[in-house]
Amino acid sequence: MKLSAKNYIRNRHVQQKLGLRLLTPEELRELQMLLLDIYQEILRVCEKHSLTILLSGGSTLGAVRHKGFIPWDDDMDLMMLRSDYERFVEVFRRDAQKDYRLKEHGFYLNIIKDGTNYMGLMGAEADDVVGHVDIFPIDFVPENRFSRIWRGLCSDFLIFTINSRDFYLYDNEYLQAMFSQSFQARMIFRLRKMLGCLVSRFDPKTFLRLQRKIVIYSKPSTKTTIACGCKHYFGELLDYSVFFPAVPTAFEGVNSHVPHQVDKYLNNLYGSNFMSLPPEDKREAHSVRIS
Repeated sequence: MKLSAKNYIRNRHVQQKLGLRLLTPEELRELQMLLLDIYQEILRVCEKHSLTILLSGGSTLGAVRHKGFIPWDDDMDLMMLRSDYERFVEVFRRDAQKDYRLKEHGFYLNIIKDGTNYMGLMGAEADDVVGHVDIFPIDFVPENRFSRIWRGLCSDFLIFTINSRDFYLYDNEYLQAMFSQSFQARMIFRLRKMLGCLVSRFDPKTFLRLQRKIVIYSKPSTKTTIACGCKHYFGELLDYSVFFPAVPTAFEGVNSHVPHQVDKYLNNLYGSNFMSLPPEDKREAHSVRIS
């Protein structure tokens, strides 16, 4: 059983219990325009420094299927090759307009516009928040199969451990509600909190540094992965040629880029039927506090 914030959000009973609701169409469009504004600032900085940035995940699907945001989508994801990603961190902090800021989550980046209020599953600084753009690094992986397996297992375990630590330290009514929907879910939550308790005394930066050391592979190769992506190290393991050279496209009228073999990329994430609209109860969306 795979549980995420999306499962918790789609459960209307849990939403009502916690005083949450989905965004109205007007609020959703306003949020999408905020994300587009942040995206254009990211593009401005990337173009200034000749950095290549691609639409990622649902944003890629939106560009291909809807020429912009998926109608019910309320977030935006981007991705960059690690070398450009590291350079972007440096230049964005220096060259971005003053009301935009970069937050290093550890595994990926959040780009936020000041004055935007949002609340995440584990508080305002947690990872499942509304009102920011995420940027994920694309890493080369070893050609050697056994080396890939070792790095992938270690990376997945460290990400799982760090997230479990957050479950323990930031336990609240939202997390409890999310994991209260079945006996299996409650057991998963308890086990993850136990693991989180065991590692809670350690500096999380130690785990993050170790994960970076394992996942960053400096030698160019024919294979890449997005270790912190929704399908993790092995699920997002694709040939370099799937991503590059990037292909120009339009996203809400803004000049953008998608992976070179975009159909193969989307098929890996969403299956061969990715151009078909999912049923309404399978459409991912965040929820907000009822004010």
